[in-house]
Amino acid sequence: MNYLETDTETGLCYIKESLANGAAVPLTVTGSSMMPLLRPQRDVVWLEMCDTEQIKKGDIVLFERNNGKPVLHRVRKVEDDGTLLMNGDALFWSETIEKKQIVACVKRFKHNKKIFTCDSLTVKLWNMCWHVTRPFRSVLRKIHSLFIKKQ
Repeated sequence: MNYLETDTETGLCYIKESLANGAAVPLTVTGSSMMPLLRPQRDVVWLEMCDTEQIKKGDIVLFERNNGKPVLHRVRKVEDDGTLLMNGDALFWSETIEKKQIVACVKRFKHNKKIFTCDSLTVKLWNMCWHVTRPFRSVLRKIHSLFIKKQ
């Protein structure tokens, strides 16, 4: 597979152009906001065009912030006014975007050298379990770090 390394603006233009031509665009994850599901410099997502009216809670989308920065996060909630509450799996804060900011949806990804579809039962169960622990995840991390330090 050929890899394209470029600046953010050029990369986003390439993604948009490729999607407009009907291609699915593989993208190596670079940030850590979607950990532990998507690990930076290791895991790959395939970006595809999507109908923004079909976006639902739990979907992973690439969107463009108002400052032009592309971000890959999960939809936490679809508000009554149509705006979307977005959150990275590893983050404790959220942001609100409009559907027009969505560039692409993730339909499949490679994690630990295995390819998963986002609508598979395994991925849906993992997502549900991960997000149920969100309110007390910081406590779990502290307990885990204490355990690791003692070994």
